[in-house]
Amino acid sequence: MLAQWGLGIALAGYVVWFVLDHREVFSQRFAGTTRHAVLLALGIVATYTVNSLQTLLPLRELGVRVGFWENWLLTLAAGFGNYLPLRAGTVLRMHYIRSVHGVGYLQYGGILGTRALLLLWAAGGVGLAGALAMALAQQALRIEIVLLFAAILATGIAPFLLPLDRVLPTGGGGGQVAKHLVDAIALVRRNRRMTAWYLALIVLQFGILTARLSVAFDVIQHRPAWWTYFFLSPVAAILSFINITPGNLGLREWLIGVLTAWLGADYAAGIFAAAVDRAMLVALTLGFGGLAFAIVAVRLGRHTSDPASS
Repeated sequence: MLAQWGLGIALAGYVVWFVLDHREVFSQRFAGTTRHAVLLALGIVATYTVNSLQTLLPLRELGVRVGFWENWLLTLAAGFGNYLPLRAGTVLRMHYIRSVHGVGYLQYGGILGTRALLLLWAAGGVGLAGALAMALAQQALRIEIVLLFAAILATGIAPFLLPLDRVLPTGGGGGQVAKHLVDAIALVRRNRRMTAWYLALIVLQFGILTARLSVAFDVIQHRPAWWTYFFLSPVAAILSFINITPGNLGLREWLIGVLTAWLGADYAAGIFAAAVDRAMLVALTLGFGGLAFAIVAVRLGRHTSDPASS
């Protein structure tokens, strides 16, 4: 955990330093308006809604009666809590689902793990589609990008093709984790309708992130090529769900800058645009997400202290 926080602080510090070191360039490019702020805020709310539906769908398939607004509140709370130590947001959500709705930690973890795999599957496919689009448009493309998204696709799709019940451990705690992941993957395999809806929600998430990044780039008066979003949006989506550092603060901005540069655009523009989007995201997450976190914690406390609920 200390290494994770150290990396997060280093990357966030680097992004802050970079923006401050290039503040003259940033201030010259910055052309943000109230309209930009409103569009970014709406995009972030839409992203939270789609993310909420991605966890609500498999719960409903399992027969768990979780309300739409209840799950949306949990998503906001988790978004806020994942900026805190020990991924407090995910822990709170899993504890709430277990205590209030009777879904075990490992079973819910299997659902989240399967969601992550489907996200990688879709992200890799969209990235490779972008590479194909660039090739057809006769645009230069770095092999690193093709290899990156091919690896993402392979990581997402392999667990659905391999006999995991034979490969993964069967004993101890690791075996229990593996069992619930295999069960969640089996649920996806046998329910094609749910899988289609799931993938549609992920693609919709990519579309919303494309709109958000487009607005953020417009704030700094930069117009990247349209195929750039085939790569930036999937990476942003992955980093909104799979936390390598707390909230992926700094990491997301740096990676978007690197990818923007790899695609022949301006590295600084990538970091500036990602920082603009992050500023609005943090503002909404601290405000509404913090309130949601408090509400969920209070509800959970009342439920666990109620003898009738035990």
